[in-house]
Amino acid sequence: MGAIFAHTSPENKAATGPLESYAALLASARYAPLAGFAAVESVRRLQPSSSVYMEVVRVSPAGGRAGLLQWLLEG
Repeated sequence: MGAIFAHTSPENKAATGPLESYAALLASARYAPLAGFAAVESVRRLQPSSSVYMEVVRVSPAGGRAGLLQWLLEG
């Protein structure tokens, strides 16, 4: 978890608080589909500008219902 937190933006760290709070957030039910998934598939990738990248992925949790997640990275 520490490695992920180390690469988190300063803005995200300010919003989530210290590593312990960040870890608790990722362990919550909201992020459960990202833990122990059975399959992941890229649905759509976009780069609308040189500083913005977006990707939609379908995550299928083991024994659960698949869902879509959208990632937005801005540089």
